[in-house]
Amino acid sequence: MSVTGFRSDEGVVLPAVALAIVALFGFAAFALDFGHIYSAKRQTQSAADAAVLAATWEVSGGAAAVRDTAMDYTRRNLDITYADADWAALWGACADPDRPAGFAPVPGTDCVSINSTSEQVRVRVPDQEYDTFFAGVIGFDTISTSADATAGYDSVALRPFGVGAGVPPGTYCLQDPPGGHALVPCTGPNEGNFGSLQFALYSEACPSNNDYQLVRNIAIGIDHGLGVWDVGDPIVHDGCYNADPNETRTDTGNFPNPFTDGMLEGGPDLNPGELPLLQQGANSKVTIVNSGISYPADNRPLWEYIVPNSTPGCDPPGFVGLTPLQASARTHTCMANWAGGELFSPDIFRSPRFLIIPQLTADSVISGGSDVRFDHFRAVFVDLLAFNDDLFYPGMTGPIFVSSPIIQSTSFLLPNTPLLDSRLNSASGTLPPVLVELVN
Repeated sequence: MSVTGFRSDEGVVLPAVALAIVALFGFAAFALDFGHIYSAKRQTQSAADAAVLAATWEVSGGAAAVRDTAMDYTRRNLDITYADADWAALWGACADPDRPAGFAPVPGTDCVSINSTSEQVRVRVPDQEYDTFFAGVIGFDTISTSADATAGYDSVALRPFGVGAGVPPGTYCLQDPPGGHALVPCTGPNEGNFGSLQFALYSEACPSNNDYQLVRNIAIGIDHGLGVWDVGDPIVHDGCYNADPNETRTDTGNFPNPFTDGMLEGGPDLNPGELPLLQQGANSKVTIVNSGISYPADNRPLWEYIVPNSTPGCDPPGFVGLTPLQASARTHTCMANWAGGELFSPDIFRSPRFLIIPQLTADSVISGGSDVRFDHFRAVFVDLLAFNDDLFYPGMTGPIFVSSPIIQSTSFLLPNTPLLDSRLNSASGTLPPVLVELVN
């Protein structure tokens, strides 16, 4: 007996199952390759992050140091091994088509670049080729991945001045006049020293000209880290053989001209593109005219960085309507009354008037030619500049006419608020010349 109208599905089901099995293995294979791709991408991104952070620490050493460090740390963090010639050729041929405006590539590669205006470094890792496991069956024998990262650097504003031990917050004399023109708290000459310290310039082959060093250190900062004194350490002098000095010497003599050049006017000791301290930054400027030559000077006073707080006499609205001299006196009271809490907005770190200087150990004295040692670090804010009898307080309207170099600089010794404390202390006791962080 036969049955008509029905047929067996065996011939259809078995091929379908076989195709499904092949598809499942295919998906599993591609999942394995995609996992490999993800792992390769993550490793490349980690290499980019490590490279840009390490390279940015070297920004004070110049473009070549930034480039070499970026290449070195990228190589350390990749699992692909390259011969030296292949590694150099890879960077030489590398292109960074997505590099944002403002970044200038360093010599030798397009994939390491610096934006000196925004103070950022960018690293793009050259394309990395990884073999696939199964994707080759559809023509993908290798996968290519790259990554980029950007880090910002912010100068910690290390400058060549010192503050004695135990000095409380308030008004502080950063530069004493040579005599006869001192305004409180300055008192005139003190044993041949007028406030500055000697720091060699490691990146400038340690020039021996004190004037040259002082101009550069005021304008662009000390170019190496400073370490605090440790009782167990040997005496360490600030010399080019030493990476993190915790002792140096005071300058001797009167330095109004280099102080003026580093702070305001510039002069031949600065390299092309380097600006004196108070010409830096994006704040509004006031024109100072000295001997017929005009100089722009930062004109944002300290009180404009103060945020609402509980310190008596330190409320921001209380400064509105005061003359610059009155505001300066009120700010002194504000600093002296501080007992705790935050006073400043993070914008203060962008002010060229914000400096960090070493506070000396109790047995160190700021006097002519003496050795001094560092206990910790303090933040100061440059306020009054005195050109003999011509005075400039930030917040004044210009032009301001003067007729001499700067003979006195009165500053505010800032209290160790939580915000500032984050910049003044490190676990190692060494304060680097820049702070570095990844930029999202």
